[in-house]
Amino acid sequence: QAGEIWAGTSNRLVYLTRDSGATWNNVSPSGLADPLQVLYVEPSHHDAATAYLTVGGTRESTPAYAARTHDFGKTWEKIVNGIPEGEMVRVLREDPKRKGLLYAGTDTGVYISWDDGDRWQPFSLNLPATPITDLQVHGNDLVISTFGRSMWVLDDVSALREIKPEVTAAGAYLFPPATGMRVRWDNYQDTPYPIETPAGQNPPDGAIIDYYLDKPQPGGLTLTIYDEKGAEIAGFSSQAKEVDLPPANVPSYWFGPSPALSNAPGVHRFVWNLRYPEPATLPFGYYGELLEYTEYTLADHAIPGETPRQQPRGPLVAPGKYTAELRAGDKTLRQPLTVELDPRVHASQADLTAQSDLSLQITRGMKTSYDSYQQVTALKKALAAHHAENQKPASGDSQLKDAATQLEKKIAAVERGTRTAPGFGPVNRDLARLLFSVQNADMRPSQSVSAAVQHTCELLTKNLQAWQQLNAQDIPRFNGMLSGANAAALPVANAGAGGCE
Repeated sequence: QAGEIWAGTSNRLVYLTRDSGATWNNVSPSGLADPLQVLYVEPSHHDAATAYLTVGGTRESTPAYAARTHDFGKTWEKIVNGIPEGEMVRVLREDPKRKGLLYAGTDTGVYISWDDGDRWQPFSLNLPATPITDLQVHGNDLVISTFGRSMWVLDDVSALREIKPEVTAAGAYLFPPATGMRVRWDNYQDTPYPIETPAGQNPPDGAIIDYYLDKPQPGGLTLTIYDEKGAEIAGFSSQAKEVDLPPANVPSYWFGPSPALSNAPGVHRFVWNLRYPEPATLPFGYYGELLEYTEYTLADHAIPGETPRQQPRGPLVAPGKYTAELRAGDKTLRQPLTVELDPRVHASQADLTAQSDLSLQITRGMKTSYDSYQQVTALKKALAAHHAENQKPASGDSQLKDAATQLEKKIAAVERGTRTAPGFGPVNRDLARLLFSVQNADMRPSQSVSAAVQHTCELLTKNLQAWQQLNAQDIPRFNGMLSGANAAALPVANAGAGGCE
């Protein structure tokens, strides 16, 4: 209410003006005595007649308490049910978006009330036991200052604002997520600080998705993100997914855990990083040589405990409207999700859409080259096994041996490629480099990068044509000879013409 100002003093007085300070009225609670003092007055965000008061003193003064008024200070009532006796309430704040949702800081931690202070529950979570000197709700975050234990932030209290009896009665509930902001890690390219170095922690970069379960769900959970047209963007599960990766060449504490949903009872938080899945990438050595087992290199700046194990990372989604879908047992829960751009970035929606489209074209090419490389490798192993068997004394015939040798050369030619049609491994490597270039900043891809992508995709298509011909003609012809010799056939790959399309 315009013109309303509350004032609390160190000598236990509370005054209220409703005309911008022209007149003041003494609305102090009765019974206050030295050494008590008024610490904070918190006017309600939702009701002009309501305010909250914290009264404190020295550590030895036990009468300290919190109070509220619903009649402009004419009457006050204590609200300390659930806070341990003798615990001094240092600060109390009301949530600006949900009426009656209160946060209190005491001498030992944080408490929360959903019913205007009638009942309080401990809410310190992972905070150390320490005096809380102030609280502020800033946007969707709860900011806490402590005495001697740093500043702390509880990121995104959206779920707290939604908690009500209907949530726990539902069995499974997907909270409406707050707007996700598309931000980037900094470009600091040095190695991370050692693990023992004290450092602050940034908020999660992505969309925070909270959900509630009353019990573990049979069959686990799945979370799927869809775009505005209903196309699937990303999917996650509560089931552990084994990923076969080459050995890392950096300390394990650099890496964050693989994203997974918790299927345990309670309220859980999952952070979607606003990215498509990681592209299918073949491992390369430092000098570009494709190896079956090689060292692992990081293409992005590493943050201890948060760096994804798989590199390069998937492309960022463009700002826009999305849908989060949680499947829990026989329930399918959906909530809209909005993604916004970092306000410090001024790229247009068209620029970022063009960036996303080109990035997805690259990832399709990487998937095609990856799958084709694996198919070539499987064929090489099968042919090598046949070749070894056929080299035994008194086994096979010269015609079959010659055919196997010729087929082996053709497979090697496809794998190695040529200058005008390089093999699938080099193409996959080049596309990975181009993806990093396209995704390195929030901007429309340059003409030179776009041209390089198109050129590399054309080279992939040429090599695919050679691979298709080999699967359509050479392998079936050789398998016919193997059939005549009562030998097992070689695998024939479904070598499509996908390329980067």
